Amino acid sequence: MAEERWHHCEVPYTRYEVSDQGRVRNAHTGRILKPKMIYSGYLVVCLNYKGESKMKFVHRLVALAFVPGWREGLEVNHKNGDKTDNRADNLEWVTHSENHRHSRDVLLKDVKPVALIDDNGHLRYVFNSAEACKRAMGGSVSAHISTRCRFHGFKPLYISVPMYREIVHLVNVHHYTPHGAWIEANININGDESK
Repeated sequence: MAEERWHHCEVPYTRYEVSDQGRVRNAHTGRILKPKMIYSGYLVVCLNYKGESKMKFVHRLVALAFVPGWREGLEVNHKNGDKTDNRADNLEWVTHSENHRHSRDVLLKDVKPVALIDDNGHLRYVFNSAEACKRAMGGSVSAHISTRCRFHGFKPLYISVPMYREIVHLVNVHHYTPHGAWIEANININGDESK
């Protein structure tokens, strides 16, 4: 394991240091500050300057010290989606739209994955959202699901995010993108596999 690196916090809070592992300490005493989780799930620490206290986001302190690419208007994104994992290698500078897209397409927040089933009851395609299915195949899959009509010759249905992740990571896929996959094996939606 690499040695933890420390860097002074941004001006005017230079009496504090932040580490590439997401910890903050008093540079004079070496005392590690205990972060507090706020309602949004992010960790903050209280930094003092000339008698005034200010809450600062730990992920932003780490990114400013260790993550290259900062420019005005960028946000810090947690690559793995864990707002408490403030290691420098888990952080990146992104635009607001990139941050939103990562949340939707990679972390699958606020989406309903879609599965397309063939006539034999085997899973043939999965998409991380109805929008991804529409981009790949054309047409409104949501309308077909709600009316229980076939979609491009398949029975469409919504599946859970955990089921989508399990399918994409555990079964033999012929083609995979960040948005969906074509299934090579004959996988029954209940999890049975046939040849």
